[in-house]
Amino acid sequence: MGERRIASSATAPFRVSPVLLSHGSQAADGRQAPQFRLPAGKVLKPGVTYRVYAQWAEIDVKRFVASEIAPFSLQSAKAMDEKSFELQIRNDPQSDLLAGRSVGLKGSDGSTLQAQYRYSSRKGAVGIFDLTNGGTLKTNVSYTVTPLNNWATATDLVLQGK
Repeated sequence: MGERRIASSATAPFRVSPVLLSHGSQAADGRQAPQFRLPAGKVLKPGVTYRVYAQWAEIDVKRFVASEIAPFSLQSAKAMDEKSFELQIRNDPQSDLLAGRSVGLKGSDGSTLQAQYRYSSRKGAVGIFDLTNGGTLKTNVSYTVTPLNNWATATDLVLQGK
């Protein structure tokens, strides 16, 4: 897909990564609309104009002004089985913006796990997350859910193991 970068007059160009969707770059409304994610820790400054550079595509509008967008707010989590759970956000994002997102789980027994969004599993405001690295939810253990890399907020969100 070639290199993809963005920059402002105050920043050096930096690479962005495509958000991999099971349906390619097809947006929820049927448009071709590739989505890109900034590197971990990188944020756009609201009100600043950025320019898009891409060797692989003709882009009609090469500049955009960043605006502030509040992170998702996680509402609840419900175990489906020992390897997967449903995570509900407060508002339906109307798109598969959860793609590539991860959460950390800290068990009441001191254990830690990580889970990643299952591509194209979102139904409204609910998406399925699968445990990574062979992890399993333990019976009678409660897990505090924490979004990784600040894509969402969660206050006292607990998942009960099955």
